[in-house]
Amino acid sequence: MKSQLSFSAFLGFVLVVFTLGCTANVRPSPAPEIKKDASLQELLALYDLRYRGLDAIKGLAKVEVSAPSVGKRSFQAAVSLMRPSGFRMEGFDLFGGPLFELVSRGGENHLFVSGKDRSEGLSDLLGGTGPLRPGFSDFLGIPRVVPSELPVLEKGEDRFSLMVVRPTPDGPRLVKKFLIERGEFRVEKTIYYSESGFPESTLSFSDFRKVKEFWLPFKIAGESPLGEASLNFAEIITNPPLRGAEARTDAASGD
Repeated sequence: MKSQLSFSAFLGFVLVVFTLGCTANVRPSPAPEIKKDASLQELLALYDLRYRGLDAIKGLAKVEVSAPSVGKRSFQAAVSLMRPSGFRMEGFDLFGGPLFELVSRGGENHLFVSGKDRSEGLSDLLGGTGPLRPGFSDFLGIPRVVPSELPVLEKGEDRFSLMVVRPTPDGPRLVKKFLIERGEFRVEKTIYYSESGFPESTLSFSDFRKVKEFWLPFKIAGESPLGEASLNFAEIITNPPLRGAEARTDAASGD
């Protein structure tokens, strides 16, 4: 079972749930005023340096979902992300009562609804629907290219496009594309492509704020064929102490 959680799978999980019935030194990011230039190598080195030492985050977020099967829903959730691909979400109702708990770690996915284990059949849902399986870096809009992939940079007037190409027996295939603003080189959107080469899902990032030394998106919005979902964080803690269940992630998986 794959431990990484795709946006399509995450949204699918939320639909299943509804079918089954402290921040430090945070301030708004200033709007970029000067367009900057950088080479591909400089950009990749910048992202490596900018997020070095960030191994986990934990935050309180409002989650909003819009899909034909459930309409519009929202709930509060405590969200934890751990390198390389650990994920934990605890959902609460308006009165703070528990709705569900989802844990993805060490190659296993577990879902609990109203205290009952609903993990059976979850592997097909969370195993991924298509090539989109973002780990820690992708979920936060941090470009990362593994050795088996080829990065290609295209420079535009207002933003850069960083494309990630993967060699296949049938020729190179575009896997994802990062749209990067030219002020602070923050990722505004990531587009994920299907094996047939068509855009399949997107993740958008906005409301960047500084938490300690890291600039992080406090709003993450995604779209897939299943519908739309967004996480609006009220607070985020970087590198928090993790509970034992949260700390046991699959070290063999990439982020």
